[in-house]
Amino acid sequence: LMNTSDIVGGLYCPNTGYLDPSNLTTAYHRAASKLGAKVFQNCPVTGIETEDSSHSLQRVTAVRTERGVIRTQRVLNCAGGWAPRVAALAGVSVPLSVMKRTYVISEPITGVRSNPLVYDFGISLYLMPQGESIAFGGFERNPQFVDELPDDFHFSLYEVDWDHFEQHMKNAIHRFPALQSAGVKSTVSGPEAFTPDGYPLMGESPEVRGFFLSCGFGSTGIMFSGGHGQQIAEWIVQGRPSLDMTRYDIRRFGRSYVDNSVWLRERCHEVYSHKGDIKYPHSQLLAARNILKDPLHQELLKAGCVYEVAHGWERPSWFLTSGREPHSASPKPKTAEVLPYDYYGTDGHVKHEDYAYASALELDYTITDHPGCHEMIAAECMACKTGERGDLALCNMSSFGKFLLHGKESRRAINWLCSNDVDEDGKIAWTYMLNKQGGVEADVTVAMLPTDLHSSFMGLSSSASCSDDESDGSPAASDDESDDSGGNEVYYIVCDTHVTTYVEYHIRRVLEEEKMEAALVNATSDVAILRLQGVCAADLLAEITSLDFKSSPASDRRIQVGEEIAGHNTWFMAMKFFNESNYELHLPMSSLVPVYRELKRATEAEDFSGELVNIGFRAMTELRTEVSHCEWGSDVGPTDTPLEAGFGHLCSQEKRYLGSDVIDQQRKKAISRRRVAFVTTDESDNSFPVGGEAVLHDGKVVSHVRHTGYSHFVERFLLYAYLPLPAGGSIYDRAFIDKGLFEIERLGQRYPVRAFLMSPLLTDIHHI
Repeated sequence: LMNTSDIVGGLYCPNTGYLDPSNLTTAYHRAASKLGAKVFQNCPVTGIETEDSSHSLQRVTAVRTERGVIRTQRVLNCAGGWAPRVAALAGVSVPLSVMKRTYVISEPITGVRSNPLVYDFGISLYLMPQGESIAFGGFERNPQFVDELPDDFHFSLYEVDWDHFEQHMKNAIHRFPALQSAGVKSTVSGPEAFTPDGYPLMGESPEVRGFFLSCGFGSTGIMFSGGHGQQIAEWIVQGRPSLDMTRYDIRRFGRSYVDNSVWLRERCHEVYSHKGDIKYPHSQLLAARNILKDPLHQELLKAGCVYEVAHGWERPSWFLTSGREPHSASPKPKTAEVLPYDYYGTDGHVKHEDYAYASALELDYTITDHPGCHEMIAAECMACKTGERGDLALCNMSSFGKFLLHGKESRRAINWLCSNDVDEDGKIAWTYMLNKQGGVEADVTVAMLPTDLHSSFMGLSSSASCSDDESDGSPAASDDESDDSGGNEVYYIVCDTHVTTYVEYHIRRVLEEEKMEAALVNATSDVAILRLQGVCAADLLAEITSLDFKSSPASDRRIQVGEEIAGHNTWFMAMKFFNESNYELHLPMSSLVPVYRELKRATEAEDFSGELVNIGFRAMTELRTEVSHCEWGSDVGPTDTPLEAGFGHLCSQEKRYLGSDVIDQQRKKAISRRRVAFVTTDESDNSFPVGGEAVLHDGKVVSHVRHTGYSHFVERFLLYAYLPLPAGGSIYDRAFIDKGLFEIERLGQRYPVRAFLMSPLLTDIHHI
């Protein structure tokens, strides 16, 4: 029945099945009713009552309906395309777009009943047997948005737009020629809700405690209903799911742009229209760009920056180094500006021709070779490490999340939140924040600000003067008011860009639950960060400031007092990172450009032998991988503990903190699994792993790859996976990885890899 003349290969899944949605829903209803659930049909919700809690949070208290009020502290929004409207009743923003989805059911065709479901990703088409008929549809390049979904449309359908559906009809006939002569038995055309990244929205709303979400499933609602239903139930009852649901957590979107209608429409359009496309490891969307930019954006663009988007921010990914003139002493980089979204030329939009940014992205789109930007990223990594000519690497990290914690109980709060010891004046600490189960909720750096920096740091944020009701809002109380219990401390917290919302609302929720008198200020848009790395970093900063960086090396990990650069106040955080010394310059966002230009001017002086090399986050990620640093969301997360990840040294044994009971128990009773590093060999260097590959030990699958990267210094891939430990095994015992053969399976082939407890490139774990 299927035309295979243009097919090279495919995957057959013999266990794929089909469920009738109506029958499944009825079964769920009956099962829930037997367990005591009450179902009220035709009972519209007219309002959701909330009350002020603390720390800028609200809390659900009741649901109003046409039949009366239900007093409750938990509400689950499963309203599909109506979810934004229901959420608005509680003051919650839900990023969903509704689109028309259509499929057609053919008249009976002989031989169809025994066929499997067919999904042709190349033409975004699915064909599904229904008895002797075929149901078919797809995801078109020009989706039809539903701008207004009526309240009473829940059992209604649209008339089929046959002109719009023609693209699927042609593709279906091409793949199943028998459809050419088969009639149409029936049609279904209705509204479906889609999210800006294609994944459902789940979890507790950041703004309102007790308001949970499980919506935006698109065309996967029935398929996901069992597993996701179980996880959201655990989330509501136990406080968190038993599986890592980070990919689906509503907190993956930032509050600063989630209400932007242009961002929402453009993102949903591109995600929907390219649903069947291959997703490459470093794919970037062209839609909804330039929403959040820092002042250095244009300056770095002229220097050849290729941008990536993270949590709404445009941040450097890597830099173009092609286009150099053969006899030119300095590079003449091309530029790759992100242009307004062109909707791929659909629905009357003019498609961009010779789009430099899209062409730069295409250098990345391979899974069987190094990407076209491989050598450019390698040059950035080398600038961080070698320093043979005195080169310095500079990364603009201004998109990072920045927070200030202050108030009467800020010391008690930070010590409860952080697993590491963070309570030393001026000291920079790398620490985790854990949940009650000991899982990692956040990976942050924390500095207790010296007293003389309180007013200057707090003055950077436009919202710093706004304190919660329970806080005195006075971080700079006089010295004679302070005592051993604190009350005078201000803590500066920094996290990676994409986890900003996770970190903010984790802290706010803990403060609320523990009823702590402390206030959290989000200073992300007010404070800029430049990271300067290289052997001459201290020398350069000593030249343009009056500070003595030699007597306070980066290994001391301290924050230094404010100093002017080009007339702009700057604070310095010195630390060891990637096995190398680096200095982070923290400064007002408005000072970013002049300070950057002053650093460039200083390195262009005749007596400076090297060059200031701009680097992006691709190089930063590769360097992080080399030293076993966990990346939150990929190889460490809410279901992984620090001991399992190999970072027990970030957990203090001198204090109690959130999750410490679990960590203490793991130290006493050992753990059942351990994060392990793998390095490719000569035989496996052409494997090009991207993550997710199976890990085998003596031919048996024992795990899967959680994170992978490439070391440009040893020219090997590094991979990380969690391996099961023998009963009673120690987390420091190499015996379980020294025996037998480890392999990864990639695209149907197995490749040998060498196992290590930590990256073999790591010389000192405390230098991470």
